[in-house]
Amino acid sequence: MKKLFNIRLPLSYAVTLVAGIVLATVVEYFKFSSLWALLPVGLALCACAIYGIKFKNFGSVALLISVTAVFAVGFIYTRVLIFNYCNKDVFVDSAVMIYGRVSEVGLTSKGTRFIVLENVRFGQTAVNGKLIAYFLENAGEYCRRGYEVSLYSQPEAFSFISSGSVNYYAACGVKYSCVVAGSIKANYGFSLFGEIAYRIEQMLYANLDGETASVALALLTGNADLISSGTIAAFRGGGIAHVFAVSGLHIGVIYAALTAVLKRTPLNRYVSAAIRIAFIFLFAGVCNFTPSSVRAAIMCSVTATASCLQRRYDALNGVSIAAIIILLINPLSLFEVGFALSFSAVLGILFLHRNFYSLLRFLPKKLRKGVSTGWSAQFATIPVLASSFNSISWAGIILNLVFIPLISAYYVALFAVTVICGILPFCAPTLMSVTAVPLQFLMNLIVSSGVENAVIYGNFSTWIYVPFIILTLALTDKINLKSGVRCAAVGLTFLIVLCLSVTHSYGNGTSISFSSATDGGYAYLSNAQGSVLIVTQNVDGVPEYVTQNADTLIIVGVDETLNTMINLSGGYDKVYLKAGTGAMPSLGNYSVTYADEFCECGIEFRFEGNALYADCGGVAIAFAYDDKGEEYGKLPEKYNLCMYAYANNAPVLFTENDSYDLSYCGKMRYNVSYGRLTKECITPKE
Repeated sequence: MKKLFNIRLPLSYAVTLVAGIVLATVVEYFKFSSLWALLPVGLALCACAIYGIKFKNFGSVALLISVTAVFAVGFIYTRVLIFNYCNKDVFVDSAVMIYGRVSEVGLTSKGTRFIVLENVRFGQTAVNGKLIAYFLENAGEYCRRGYEVSLYSQPEAFSFISSGSVNYYAACGVKYSCVVAGSIKANYGFSLFGEIAYRIEQMLYANLDGETASVALALLTGNADLISSGTIAAFRGGGIAHVFAVSGLHIGVIYAALTAVLKRTPLNRYVSAAIRIAFIFLFAGVCNFTPSSVRAAIMCSVTATASCLQRRYDALNGVSIAAIIILLINPLSLFEVGFALSFSAVLGILFLHRNFYSLLRFLPKKLRKGVSTGWSAQFATIPVLASSFNSISWAGIILNLVFIPLISAYYVALFAVTVICGILPFCAPTLMSVTAVPLQFLMNLIVSSGVENAVIYGNFSTWIYVPFIILTLALTDKINLKSGVRCAAVGLTFLIVLCLSVTHSYGNGTSISFSSATDGGYAYLSNAQGSVLIVTQNVDGVPEYVTQNADTLIIVGVDETLNTMINLSGGYDKVYLKAGTGAMPSLGNYSVTYADEFCECGIEFRFEGNALYADCGGVAIAFAYDDKGEEYGKLPEKYNLCMYAYANNAPVLFTENDSYDLSYCGKMRYNVSYGRLTKECITPKE
């Protein structure tokens, strides 16, 4: 009788480590006691004891105990990290001098600059975790990775849970944020990886046009910030934007090229392996050690080590070891999108490649291998893309089959030319110009094809993983299942998909921030479908909202207050006023829609009197402008939150259990997830 599957020790450790990390996060999310972890650990140890006594198989007992120990390590280590993240080092209620070393420089999706600082100090107090500083337009000064900077701003702490899931910043180790309106002081600091990345960027922009240089830089280093919105939208719509995330495609190509070159040298296999490993980790450092680049580098290192030891390389063991190393460095990497995409793609190839390969017998052998590999990776990444970005590109099914082989071949040439031009700068103008021709052709082809329209949007939840996991386990040849069981699994998958498709999603992942100014209240609602800014009076008082590029602006007020709505510098696609409201000349060129009821970002809004009501995923919210105060102090029936704003008075936010003066609190942030309202933070007013 065949085994259901062959047990691999690294895979067992990786799975139990992930289980420990997930349990630690669930305990934090639901505020359970950490003692809950003792239950699975105790049950596992009891099972080990019973099994050992009954069957006298002490080798298996030792294995089970070691697996349980890995689970405990994952749980305890993650709980310590979460505690440190949630435990703020210092309470800051005003602006302070912030010092740190730049570890990352980039642009937000709105085009504004930001830097990430490590080794952070607030004044003379050292703090744990990194800080991300956002620059307002024309603020800040030039700096890059390695620079020592100082700036003056008020830091705000992130919450561990945001929009119903682990905060992206927590997964990256970023604990604080701030907005910089003025200048900063930046002093040069050396960073080997930063210098190499900077030299590559300078060389590309000196010899190529701006857009071609931006795409080439993204291919080489994973930095896609400088690509124009139209080009990046076309790549995303075509489902091929993953070529800008340095991963196995890039590092695997470099590793294979290095291996081919070093085979022709008299170096022994140990020196050759050391050179390859050192080079690929140097390259991963230039790419800022993203999870995908580290995963690929570790897998290549395992391959090189196995070659040195003349052992057979097992890809599943390789990816398991990569996961263990990354998660032991930072367990919260598990919740990064890059981590999920990278590992799901390679696991999809390992589990499904042979199945697709068998189905495509009618294709030539080499083409069949490329197509089956592409489809396997695409299938496995669908749930990650759907749950993280609420979109799936159907064009990627076709484009990846053609584009990936072409870009793989081109990448070798681009990388080689970049290295040669770095060593021999006088060759750069000629070699770079020639090498750019194929890239420009591919760019023009993709941008002009209109594939940015080939995207299916939806409000997908993390439950989408369930049917994909069942279907993968049913189809893979890694598990020995009978045909009847496979058919049953496929049928179960169909039923799950059907149930999920008709189940109402309660506004999963909506964040709500309330704030105040001298003469009114403000609320900012955002989710995967967009963002809404709601103002109840003069927008002069809150510069962070005035300059925030929300998709939609809703103004709550009466005719005599509308003229105070000035200096609207945000980029709004739509502006809403209550039907019958007087004209607003101060809004300039903005197109205004007058309506009593409307829907934006999946949220239903309704004007009644001087109030705006919103149904946000099962949570009812009211925003009222009332200069007479007739309803002051009341929470409308069946509503969870109500913000009252008054002329010349600070707004007050009422909840089911309490009330908050926003002039004192400054800002309050809530999350709505599956009809559940959770308060994230209260930020003191400066």
